[in-house]
Amino acid sequence: MRTARSVVLAPLFAALLLCVHPAKADADYLARAEVRSFIESMHLEHGLEREALERILGEARRQPAVMRLIGPERPTTLQPVRSYPAYRAKFLTKPRIAAGARFWEIHHEHLTRAEDEFGVPAEVILGILGVETAFGQNTGSFRIVDALTTIAFDGPRRQEYFREELKELLLLAHETGVDPLTIKGSYAGAMGLPQFMPSSYRRYAVDFDND
Repeated sequence: MRTARSVVLAPLFAALLLCVHPAKADADYLARAEVRSFIESMHLEHGLEREALERILGEARRQPAVMRLIGPERPTTLQPVRSYPAYRAKFLTKPRIAAGARFWEIHHEHLTRAEDEFGVPAEVILGILGVETAFGQNTGSFRIVDALTTIAFDGPRRQEYFREELKELLLLAHETGVDPLTIKGSYAGAMGLPQFMPSSYRRYAVDFDND
C-alpha cells in the first residue's frame, strides 16, 4: 500500500513544484551558454551593458503558445491556397470598413503628408493597416522579448533570423529609451499598427511628430 501511494504522490508532488516555480519550469535563459554568448556579442559589437542585457533576458520566459503557433515549416504543397473572394470576404467586413473610416477621419493629415513625402498613396497605407491589425485594434498580446527569445533559442526553424530580430529589438529599445519588456506584439515578434519586425522599424520608421 505504501509503495502504491508513493507512486501516486511522487508525480503530484513534482507537479506542485512546477506550479510554485512556473518561470523556472518554462526556461532560465541566462543559464544557457548560447544566451550568454549572445549577450557577450551584443556587448562587444554594439556597446550595450551586460547588466542591462542580463536584466532583460533574465526576465524572458519561454512561451509554449508561441511554439505551437510558429510550428514546423510545412511543405509548399501543403500550404493552403486562398482565393481572392475568400480573402476579400475575410477583410472587407462592415466593422473593418467603419474602423478604417474612423482612422482616416482622425489621421488624414498624417496620411496625406506621408503620401506627399514618400509617394505611397494613403489608401495603400490604410489597406495595409486594415489587413494587419484592423487599424490598431489587434496589435498582439505577446511580450516581444518573450516571443523572440523563445523562437531564437528554442524554435523549430530559422533561429538565426529570430536572433537577429531579437538583437534589433534590443538596439531599438536602447536607441529610443523604451523598456523592451513593455513592448507587445504578435507571436512572431511583429509590432505596432503595420506589424513590422524590429529590423524594419530600425530601417524604415519615421517619427512624424519629432518626439
